[in-house]
Amino acid sequence: MVKTLYDYTYNDPSGYSYKGQVVADTTISQYNYVPGQTYTAPYTSSSGNGGSYTISGTGTPTTAPSGAVYQTSYTGTSGTTYDSYHYDPAQAAYYDINTTGYDHNTGYVTGTPNTPAWSGIGLGNEYSYVNTGTTTNPSYHTYGGGGTAAVNTNPGTLQAYDYRFLYPDGSYYLGKVVDDGTYGYQVGQNVSKGIGQYMVYQVDPIPPSPTALAGYNYTQLYHDATTGTDYAPSDITPNTPYYQKPVGYGGLGTERDYIQMSNGSYYQFSDASSARSAMPLPAIPLPT
Repeated sequence: MVKTLYDYTYNDPSGYSYKGQVVADTTISQYNYVPGQTYTAPYTSSSGNGGSYTISGTGTPTTAPSGAVYQTSYTGTSGTTYDSYHYDPAQAAYYDINTTGYDHNTGYVTGTPNTPAWSGIGLGNEYSYVNTGTTTNPSYHTYGGGGTAAVNTNPGTLQAYDYRFLYPDGSYYLGKVVDDGTYGYQVGQNVSKGIGQYMVYQVDPIPPSPTALAGYNYTQLYHDATTGTDYAPSDITPNTPYYQKPVGYGGLGTERDYIQMSNGSYYQFSDASSARSAMPLPAIPLPT
């Protein structure tokens, strides 16, 4: 396996851009990013416009996961450039990537070997934050996803949207995603992503926590079409590490959750794979 860490720049038609690095892998076609090449972002706005990534640099060998994406800086339409902050939910901490840095060989935040610095796998799945406040009074705003979310310094009302993600075999899961206008979610919206499609079907009647941020994502039910069985995901199951916590932080497509089937094993599901197609995990406490 040949894995190399390259630089990239994302340019959005609306005028903002951001920079970072991505792990290319010559053995996996979707992650075989080549320096000098430009790749179309998977997201297209309602106006039909989409951004693009340009790969550059000489490359650095790495043992980080294939397709791992990092973000280092964001430049707004006004020309102002901000450092990127990586959020680690296990530590509930923000790391300024330009100050703290990360080990390019392993991909972990410098000085914290158990904290991955990447936020997504594959260009278009990354998310990060900028701080438009101060060190003592921070104001974090998310961005990323190849045009899915730009920094929104004038947010609207924070509210949660209920959604359904439908797999090709008829299985589905239900969830809710928080937004303040950053992502532009609307009732009736359909979003094709992963191997299926999201449908945003209503504003959730319960307001999100005041501490929630745009992009926080929770799952609420998993339905297996093969057996007709409904399962409670881990984030609504007491005594699991994900209980009452987001299972995604960058909007639709960043959620990763688990269900426990009758054999006692845990199965992960996301927009990229159903629980039935996933490999079972031992019936032990889930990772945070």
